[in-house]
Amino acid sequence: MITDEEVYSFYQSCHAQLISWEGDNLEGEEGGEPAFIPQIFRGITGRLWEGNAPNGCARHLLIFDHFKIIPEYCFSCYKVTITLHNVVELFKLVILFDKLKLPKDNTRKCMVELRPNVSGHYKGLIYCQDLLSGQEMLKIIREILKKNLPFDVSVVLKRGCSEYPPAYPEYAKITENGEGMMQFNEEWRMHEEYADKNLMGHLEFDNHDRYNSKITTYDAKIMRAWLAYAAVKGDLSYLEIFQSEDTLSRGVFLYKFKSVDEAVTNYQKALASIPDNPEAYCSLGIVFREQGRLDEAKSSYREALALNPNYPKAHCGLGEILKKQGRLDEARRSFQKALSLNPDYLEALCGLGYLSKCSDFTEIEKLKRLLNQFSRVKDKIDIYFLLGKNLVDLGKETEAESYFLEGNRLQREIIKFDLSEEAKIFRQFSRTFDRIFFASRDSYGNTDFSPVFIIGLPCSGVGQVQLLLAEYQNVYGAGEIAILKEIVLQRMSSGRKSMIPYTVSRMNSDTVRELGREYLERLQEVMNRCYALEKTPEYFLYIGIVILLFPNAKIIHSVRSKEELSSAIFRRNLSKEYCYASNIDEIIQYYNLYCAIMDHWKKVFPSIIYDVSYERLIAGKEAVRDLVEFCDLVIATKE
Repeated sequence: MITDEEVYSFYQSCHAQLISWEGDNLEGEEGGEPAFIPQIFRGITGRLWEGNAPNGCARHLLIFDHFKIIPEYCFSCYKVTITLHNVVELFKLVILFDKLKLPKDNTRKCMVELRPNVSGHYKGLIYCQDLLSGQEMLKIIREILKKNLPFDVSVVLKRGCSEYPPAYPEYAKITENGEGMMQFNEEWRMHEEYADKNLMGHLEFDNHDRYNSKITTYDAKIMRAWLAYAAVKGDLSYLEIFQSEDTLSRGVFLYKFKSVDEAVTNYQKALASIPDNPEAYCSLGIVFREQGRLDEAKSSYREALALNPNYPKAHCGLGEILKKQGRLDEARRSFQKALSLNPDYLEALCGLGYLSKCSDFTEIEKLKRLLNQFSRVKDKIDIYFLLGKNLVDLGKETEAESYFLEGNRLQREIIKFDLSEEAKIFRQFSRTFDRIFFASRDSYGNTDFSPVFIIGLPCSGVGQVQLLLAEYQNVYGAGEIAILKEIVLQRMSSGRKSMIPYTVSRMNSDTVRELGREYLERLQEVMNRCYALEKTPEYFLYIGIVILLFPNAKIIHSVRSKEELSSAIFRRNLSKEYCYASNIDEIIQYYNLYCAIMDHWKKVFPSIIYDVSYERLIAGKEAVRDLVEFCDLVIATKE
C-alpha cells in the first residue's frame, strides 16, 4: 500500500528538484508566462499520443472544432478512467503510475480537470488502442489499485476523447460486448482529407515525450501547481502534504502560483495567530499589490513598519506602491530609507535608480562592485540594466550599450522562446476572431458594463495613459493586474495561449456570460470608483475576447514608432513574460506581428479602438481631452 508518509517524502523530493534547479523560483519558469500545465504523462507518449495521424490528438481536435465531426482514429481510442477524491490520492496515483509495468507500457497520465464542461477534479487515465485491450486493462488496473491504494476509487472504461460527448452523447457509450456504440460516419472522410491538406500547417503540436521519465523538474512544477489548485478548490488535503509548513509558508507558495485570494487567506490566518509579525504584513502587501489593491497594499506595508520601522523590505515595498500611484517624491523617500538600512539592497537600488537621474560616477562604481558580489543570474541582469541606464544619464552611451547587451544576453539565455511559434498563435487568433465569428455571437456578452482597456507594447506610453486619466476623481487606475489575462489562460486554455482560439470557438453564451461575471466580481474587489482602467500590454492579443465578453468596451491603443520603441524595449529590464525583448531582431519581428494583428482588430472593430501616439501623450492636455471624449467619461478632477 502507498502510505501518506510516502506521499510526503515524494513531495519533498519534488520540492528539492525545484530548489536545486533555480534557487527560490518555485514556479519553475522555463521562460515566458508561468503556464499552469495540469498533466503528467508516463508510458509511450510519443507513439500512442500521435496515433495513426500526424500531430495526433491536436490534429483530431482541430478537425472537430472546424467541422464538428469526430475523426476516424478516435473511434478506436479507449481509456480506463480513475476518478479520485482529493490531491493526496492524486499524488499516490502518480507514485503508482511510476511503478506500473504494463504489457504495452500504455500511455497514462495524472491530471487536474480544468475544462468547465467535464466532470471530476482529479483523474488518472490509461489509454488503449481498441475495445478489447481496454476491457483487459480495466480488469488489470482494478486489481492493481485494490492492492496498492488504501481507498476506493471509481474505475470505468470510456471512449477516448472527453471533448466529443457534449455534441455526440452516443460516442461515449460503452457496452460489455462492444455493440451499439456510435460508429465512424463515412461521409465525414472528405472533411478529414480537407483538414489534413489545408489546416495542419497552422497547428501547434506539443511533444509529450519530455514527460516520459521519472520526476523531472517539469513534473515537480506541475505537482506544485496541483497543490495550488487544491487550495483554490477548497480541498484541504493539500495541507497534509505540507505537514510542518505553517500558514505563512503556505501563503508564499500559493502566491507563487497566482492563487492570490487563497494566499491572502493564509497570510491573514498567520496574522491572527501572530499579529506582531511584520513579515506576514509585508507578504500580504505583496499579494495586494499583485491584485491591484494598492491602498490595501500600502496599509499592509505601513502595518509592517509600525511593528518594525527598520524593516528595509517594507520600506521598499511601500516605495513600489507609491511609484505605481504616481507619488514619486514619496516613493523616492521610501527607497532611500530602505537603502539607509541596507545600502546594498538591490531592489531598492533599482527602485530609486529608475526614479532619479544618475549624476555621480560613484553609483557606477558601487554597481560594478555589486556585480561581483551577487551570484544569481537575475540579480546580475538587474545590475547590468541599471548600469546601462545610469551611464546613459551620464552621457556615456557607448559604454552603456555594452551593459544593455550583456543584460539582454543573460536574459535570453534563461528564456525559452520560439518566435515562429508565436507567429502561429497570432495567425490563429486572426483566423478565429473574424467578423463572421462575432456576427454569430452578437448577443453573448455583457452590454451593461463598458470597461476601458489600455493596450500597446511596453515602453509605448501605456503607463502614462493610465496615470493621466487616473488623475480624475472617479477614475480608478487598476494598474497591470491582468485579471482578464488570468481568466483567459486558466479557464480557456490550461495555461497555453495556443489553445485559446479553439476553446473560445466552442463556448456557448452561458459560458461567456459566466466568465464576464467572474471578471466583474474580481474587478469589484479592487475598484472603488466609477471607471476602471486596466493596463496590460499583452491585451492587444486578447481584444477579440474583450469584445466577446463586453461588446461596449473601449480600447485605448498607445503607439510609438518602430525605431524608438525597439530601442526603448532593448534598454528596459522587462520581465521574462516579454520573451522577445532581449534580442533586437526578435523585437522588430514581434513588432511586425503586433502591427499585423492590430490591423486585423481595426478591420473587425473599426470604432472601438482609439490610437494615441507617444509623442502626443507626453505633450499633455490635448491628448487627455481627446481620450476622455473617446471613452465618454463624465469625470471630475481631483481636488
